[in-house]
Amino acid sequence: MLDKLLATGVPEEWRHGRCYPMASALSDLLSLPVVTLTVSTRSDHSPTGWREHVVHAWVRSPDGEGFDAGGFFDESGVQTTFLANTGTIWRNARVIEHADSAALFSHLVECFPEAMDPTHRLHFDILCQQASEVAQEHLVHLAMPALTPA
Repeated sequence: MLDKLLATGVPEEWRHGRCYPMASALSDLLSLPVVTLTVSTRSDHSPTGWREHVVHAWVRSPDGEGFDAGGFFDESGVQTTFLANTGTIWRNARVIEHADSAALFSHLVECFPEAMDPTHRLHFDILCQQASEVAQEHLVHLAMPALTPA
């Protein structure tokens, strides 16, 4: 299956599936905070029966708009967009702002302790480097006008 391109020229996988490394890369390149849509999901591997899960990650522009591999978007619709087809396996949806990519990774480790495994961390770092290259080619120029004072 070929991954479709978003209007930005970026493959859809960088918005759905690889949004964590893309948000990390955009934060580093643009010095913007990372935002996550985080929920609690049912889990047989948790003593409480629930586990934290990051559904989507993006950066927030100074004017409050979200920015990800698809370009700018109104954050007010993020829950509808990313939770519409998930049924009732989640609760407690919340949007959380993280100061930078390091804070994002800390949040990911809280949600997914396996992220600290050296193999997982190496894979994440490789994806972040790839995301940075994609962002520099296709996304940074879109964000610059919004970040430049008038």
